[in-house]
Amino acid sequence: MNSAKLIDHTLLKPESTRTQIDQIIDEAKAY
Repeated sequence: MNSAKLIDHTLLKPESTRTQIDQIIDEAKAY
């Protein structure tokens, strides 16, 4: 079983920067 598919990538902090959001998107695309 591939547990990576069960992990949710989220960034829920209201003070998140555009750079942090872009990084999360890039990581999600990689996996």
